[in-house]
Amino acid sequence: MAGSKAQKPPNFNELALSDALNLLRHWLKIKFFFAKAITDEPISRDDEQAFLETKSDITKIQRVLGPKLPEGISFGVEKMRDMLRQSISIDHLRTLPAADRRGLLSMWHYVFIYLGQAVGALQFIVEGYVPPPRTGRRRGASIDELKKTAAGSKSSKVGNIANPKFWVSIILIAGAAWFLWKQLSKSM
Repeated sequence: MAGSKAQKPPNFNELALSDALNLLRHWLKIKFFFAKAITDEPISRDDEQAFLETKSDITKIQRVLGPKLPEGISFGVEKMRDMLRQSISIDHLRTLPAADRRGLLSMWHYVFIYLGQAVGALQFIVEGYVPPPRTGRRRGASIDELKKTAAGSKSSKVGNIANPKFWVSIILIAGAAWFLWKQLSKSM
């Protein structure tokens, strides 16, 4: 039967992408709770419970996602852990000084950017991009190697900003963030 093809199970990178998107959705929910902490709106027990469940889900997903990521892709896991550790409850966030809340919001944004980059990179890999293998150690690790590299290569190289892959990845990341933001806005 031509119309009843069996679907192939998702590969390792597709599972990693699915987990990364799920983590990004949960991370956007954390921003919603931060916004609620800034308002004077009463905080219900359901809100606090949902906040704690979201924190728990994020912790579980990040533990599962970490080992699945290809080499060189990260999503700011340390800052994510620090922020979740410091965010005890919505009420606690509300009682923090403004400077501390700004610091936590800055941390949230840092993780959001790295998580968006990880999602974009995984989307490229799932679509068939094969990252080049890393060989040996990186050059320029010592002062002596830096001097040799500087003396040996006088030709100017075009920066990453002129690379079309750079712009495609920026557009994909921005599109993914916009799409997830719209989806989260609809569900809230």
